[in-house]
Amino acid sequence: MATLHYILKIDIIKAKNLAIKDKNGFSDPYITVNVGDESYNTQVVNKNLNPVWDASFDYKVNPEHPPSEIHFTCWDRDIFGRDYMGEIFIPLDKFCGGGHIGYQDQSNTPHWYPLISKRKKESVSGEVYIKIGFVDKDNEFLDHREWTSIWNRMNNLKIEESSNTSSDISTAVEDTMKIKPERQYSYSQANDVVGLTFVEIVRAIDLPAVRNVTGLEQNIGDGMEEIELSLKLHDTTWADKNKPKLNVRLKYVPYEHLRIQFWRALAKIYDSDENGVLNFVEVETMLNSLGSSLTNKTISSFFTRFGKDPEKGELEFSELISCLEEWLSDVSRHSADSSGEESDNEHLIFMKECPICHRPELTHLSEADIITHVSICASNDWTEVNKIVTGDFITESQAQRKWLSKVITKVGFGSFRIGANSANILSKNRDTGLIEEEKMATYVRLGIRLLYKDKQRIESKTTKNLLKKLTDQQGKKFDKPTSAEEIRHFIDFHGLNKEEILEPIESFKNFNEFFYRKLKPDARKCDSPEDPRVLVSPADCRMMCFPTINDATEIWIKGDTFTVSRLLGNEEMGKEFEGGSLGIFRLAPQDYHRFHIPVEGTLSEPFEIPGEYYTVNPMAIRSELDVYCLNKRAVSYIDSPQFGKVAFVAIGAMMVGSIRFTSKPNTYVKRVDEHGYFAFGGSTVVLLFQKGRMLFDEDILENSREPLETLVKVGMHVGKATIHFK
Repeated sequence: MATLHYILKIDIIKAKNLAIKDKNGFSDPYITVNVGDESYNTQVVNKNLNPVWDASFDYKVNPEHPPSEIHFTCWDRDIFGRDYMGEIFIPLDKFCGGGHIGYQDQSNTPHWYPLISKRKKESVSGEVYIKIGFVDKDNEFLDHREWTSIWNRMNNLKIEESSNTSSDISTAVEDTMKIKPERQYSYSQANDVVGLTFVEIVRAIDLPAVRNVTGLEQNIGDGMEEIELSLKLHDTTWADKNKPKLNVRLKYVPYEHLRIQFWRALAKIYDSDENGVLNFVEVETMLNSLGSSLTNKTISSFFTRFGKDPEKGELEFSELISCLEEWLSDVSRHSADSSGEESDNEHLIFMKECPICHRPELTHLSEADIITHVSICASNDWTEVNKIVTGDFITESQAQRKWLSKVITKVGFGSFRIGANSANILSKNRDTGLIEEEKMATYVRLGIRLLYKDKQRIESKTTKNLLKKLTDQQGKKFDKPTSAEEIRHFIDFHGLNKEEILEPIESFKNFNEFFYRKLKPDARKCDSPEDPRVLVSPADCRMMCFPTINDATEIWIKGDTFTVSRLLGNEEMGKEFEGGSLGIFRLAPQDYHRFHIPVEGTLSEPFEIPGEYYTVNPMAIRSELDVYCLNKRAVSYIDSPQFGKVAFVAIGAMMVGSIRFTSKPNTYVKRVDEHGYFAFGGSTVVLLFQKGRMLFDEDILENSREPLETLVKVGMHVGKATIHFK
């Protein structure tokens, strides 16, 4: 029975009378299914208390280890997180006791299963219409007696066959209200699992002369013990000729040792000068990547414990690891509450989802168990730890606060509001008119935290080296073929429209190729194609605009040394744009990252200006640091008959290793022609116009005064040329 023949087919058809979770009197329900080690999700049905999903999932059953139950959880999707709507447990021994368990069996019909609540304060109501059944792809015509025999063999049970099928299944439905969930294993200090055993197949000898297939993985590591196993031949015709043996190597690694290896791998990423020690900034940044809310006082205690000055001292990896493990031993009993929310005390780590295996719902585990889980996932390849830096899960310490899950209308969230210096960015979608919160990657939050220290620390060699190292590492990582595995998760997380993408997803050789993907020709159209006086957006982006550069510096750009001349890298050219207008087009990592021509005219040769790798996040732009004038950038000019001279400044950001141009200089270009693209990361285009040559659209100006960014797309009308002034 080692061969996997059987499929457990799960149909989630519909639900009725679900609880109201949103202020509009509806919910946005979906179902998660957990069976064995697998999990599945239905689609979300918006604004509906009687949703129809018609979703079907196939779980491949290992006959030697069949699942004991199926766990269904109903959720209401919100902008941030989700609301609990109840759950269902179907114990398979009860379901299979009726005998009619084949999916094709006419007596196996869907049933209504009531949602129950395991959370005292949650309001739950409704039922879900579900059908489950087994399928044997090799034999589709098994009757109920044969299926009963198969189930008995899988479970080594002697279940009496019952003729009253409907009665037994009804009993199973009622029992879902009493059965508590069972798990094959869990990461908890309360159980007997204390470590892992690694087994590596080394070689096999004296096998029969038949076709043999093997797949050997890379060495797990040193210190493995080799043993020789005799193989028993099932085909006796070879017994006299061959005495096959199998050599394997094994080693046992306690969880604590796995975590130590994880800490070392993570520390190496943040060792900016690669000297084997970490200073305060490097330690703090490393912890921020985990969503840590440890205070400066706590981090300083790691240094003073070894008699070192937090401002000038450096911790060896072993010293830091001993502090972190001691912290885990003190707080490992604590975990999130039943709603997945953290209390407001200090935490070493906060993750909603594993960045490597993407297992959800980590918030109910203790901190030690979360670290252990990620360590296990990374143990076959410790370079996987790098995914923590670029993962898309929310890790800012603010994300642990209860206000994040409480959506308050337009004004913002808790004490955070439109125009505030919040790490959670709000923007207005021009198409829908709705205020949206931007999903922010971990590395952006790290950049923000670094910027929001005092200016002296920002401009320190450590910070610059750290940002450069992270950027270089990420560029190399996303050029590797293995990075292509991240594409589908990235698409799903950000809800990208796959229909717009020109090339098939499978054609991208690495993540970077996908990142600067091309779109289909009709995906972005030019507004007012016959009117060259219309200014169009050069990118899919979050836009801010200001009638004068003085307005921009008063409302938005707070860098204390910002000037147009510094931005352009040319004193004389800066004078041409004195008193002119300015547009800022910020691209988030999830945006289409090719930029286009906004006005028609003659294009100049681009002029590259070397620089740093600071984030261009709004919070950074409004800090003391002059990000636009310090970052790596490239300047080109368009001499337009309608707009005069227009400066096009492409600005790189944290994790953007390159700015590449695809346009031909010294040629006449038209609106929406492709100009170039950014490699991975956030980035920005700044457009400068001469005084009196154009006016931005009033709705975008109004949002900018709030100040609030506006979501626009390539080719969208964002301004218009005025009467020519001499």
